[in-house]
Parts: sequence; C-alpha cells; structure tokens
Amino acid sequence: MEGTKTLDIYLLLFCGTLIFFMLAASVVAFIYLYRKRLRQQQTAMRDMHTKLKLDLLQSNMEALETERQRFAADLHDEIGGKLATLRLTLSQLQKQGNDNPQLEQLTARSKEIIDAMIGTVRRVSHNLVPPSLELFGLASAIEELSSWINSSSAITVTTDYRLEQVILDQKKQLALYRIIQELLSNTIRHAQASHIYLALLAGGRDIQLIYKDGGRGLNLSQMHGFKGLGFKNIENRVKLIRGKVDYRSEGKGFECVISFSVN
Repeated sequence: MEGTKTLDIYLLLFCGTLIFFMLAASVVAFIYLYRKRLRQQQTAMRDMHTKLKLDLLQSNMEALETERQRFAADLHDEIGGKLATLRLTLSQLQKQGNDNPQLEQLTARSKEIIDAMIGTVRRVSHNLVPPSLELFGLASAIEELSSWINSSSAITVTTDYRLEQVILDQKKQLALYRIIQELLSNTIRHAQASHIYLALLAGGRDIQLIYKDGGRGLNLSQMHGFKGLGFKNIENRVKLIRGKVDYRSEGKGFECVISFSVN
C-alpha cells in the first residue's frame, strides 16, 4: 500500500514536471514566434519604406524629365523658330542694302550672332532631351556627347563602350546618360582636367560605369559632409537603378565607379 502511494507521488511529480516543461516550451515557442513575426513586420515596414522612397524618387525624376521635354520643345520651337525668322528678315534686309556697305556689314554680323544663338538653342535642347538616345541608343548618345567636348580641343574624352550584347531598358539608359552628363559637367566646371576616360563594361548580369579624369581631384572627407546638387542627382539616379556608387580621389584625379545589375 505504501509502495503504491510512493509510486503515485512519483507519477504525480513526473506529470507535474512534464506539464511544467511543456508550459515552459510553449512560452519559449510563443516568444520565439512573436519575435520572428516582429522581425518580419519590421523588415516588411523597412522594405515598404524603401519602396515608397524609390517610388517617390522615380516620380520626381519622371516629372523632371517631363519638364525637360516640355522646356526643350518650347526652346526649340518657340525661340529657335523666332531666331530663324529673324535671320530670314535680316537676309532680306541685306539684299536691299547692297548699296550701303555699312548696313550690309551690320546685317552680316547680326546674322552671325543669330546663327550662334540658333546653334546654342539646338545644343541646349539636345542636352535637355537627347534625340540620339531615343533614336539610336546609349552608345550613340555618349559618342555624340563626347564628340562635342572633344571638338573644343580643351579636354579629350576617351570612351570604352562594351555593352553591345546587353539590353538595357529606356529608364536605365536615361539614368546612365544623365549620370554621365553630370560627371562631365562637374569635370568641365571644376576639375581643370585635360583628359577624361569613360567606360561602360559588362560582366555577366552586372554592369560597371567607370569614369576618370586627370584633374585636381576632390577632398572626399569634406564631400561626405556636404555634397553639391550634382552629386546628389548622381546618387539619386544610382538609387533608381538599384546600384552602388563609389568615389575615389588620391591627390590628383577623380574616379567614380557605379555598379548595378541588368535585372
């Protein structure tokens, strides 16, 4: 009888211990699952926040490109058209003033100025919305851009384009073109460089844009604290193509390497 009571006590202790461990395991499992779900929710919130920021950035860039197109069309059609009409009027005036050398010289000089203004309007409108990019692709647009700079004889641009087997969508092509435009503009205005090297290389599904100039370089430690609008525009466009950007400058010269995936 006493042995049966002892057995019952052990059985009761065993059952109590088992229930305790089951409860403890349930609490641990609940805490683990709760933390896991919390982490998933935090990750989803971060992803949603990142997506919202990218969507907002994309909308801003698209609005900017739309405004560029509108301004380029107005510049080309309105200003360009009026300048062409003014040049035609001067040509008529020049024909009527053949017996007045001073008037003929004045109209000839005015025509030269108007021709220069028409060229400027055409160049600015092409920079705003490059027709070669839409018609012939990124390689042609880069070649045209570098040719304009090379024609000045002040800076030599060397290009190395190796994306013939890669298909980039229109948004990525436009983003790369604007980035290259901004980099070239920064070099021309600030770097005092005599040469620029520009390469677009493919490695599998990854693309690299390598930009180097032989100018006076940058103080990168100061640039991290304050970046001008040009660098902010570059980094915003890099975000849109989900890429990474790295600046390098040791003494003289500046290098910018941008990497992204075709996917």
